Amino acid sequence: MRLDAHLDVLRWKGGGRFRGTWRFLSRMRRLMAQRRKAGRWDEPIGLLTHHLDHDEATWLFLERFLATFRVTARRQLTRETAVELKAFSA
Repeated sequence: MRLDAHLDVLRWKGGGRFRGTWRFLSRMRRLMAQRRKAGRWDEPIGLLTHHLDHDEATWLFLERFLATFRVTARRQLTRETAVELKAFSA
């Protein structure tokens, strides 16, 4: 079994930063439309995050996004755990 990453919350051109709500949700809508047209309703959409690179805008978006959409497989990641992980990896 394999789970691909389809959505990246950051854009990397010019350095990692939040992709933006409109761009992210537009990409998600296209992915959902592809699944609907193909009859693949249960096919997962993989969300790629880079918690050590998140800025305030990214964290705020993810908090709203994850509270709104059903997420079945995720690691509980908060700003606090990201800081702890960053300190641990330093």
